Amino acid sequence: RVLDLSHNSLRSLKPLASLTALEHLDLSANNLTCLDGLETMEALRQLDLSGNSLAESSSLHPLSSLHLLTTLRLQSHITTTTNDINTTSLTNPVCSKRSYR
Repeated sequence: RVLDLSHNSLRSLKPLASLTALEHLDLSANNLTCLDGLETMEALRQLDLSGNSLAESSSLHPLSSLHLLTTLRLQSHITTTTNDINTTSLTNPVCSKRSYR
C-alpha cells in the first residue's frame, strides 16, 4: 500500500495505473509533466509530486478523482550554491501560476 518511486527519472505514470490499492505514493524528484494514469489510484491518501515539471494546471486534472487524498505535496524549494551564491528555485512551475491557489 506504500510505494516510493522518488528520484527515478519517471516520465509517465501510465505503467502504474493498475496499482489501485496504493494509499501512499512518493513520486518526488522525477521528470513528470502530466499525471495521466494517476486517476485510477482512488485509494491514495498521501501523494508527493514535489520536484517534478508540472507546468500547466490542466496537468493536475487526474487529481480530481482522488477523493480520499488528504496530503498532497506539489512544491519544494531547492537551494543550490554556485560560486558561493545561494539560489532558491521553486519546482513544478504550476505552483507559481495565479490559478494554482
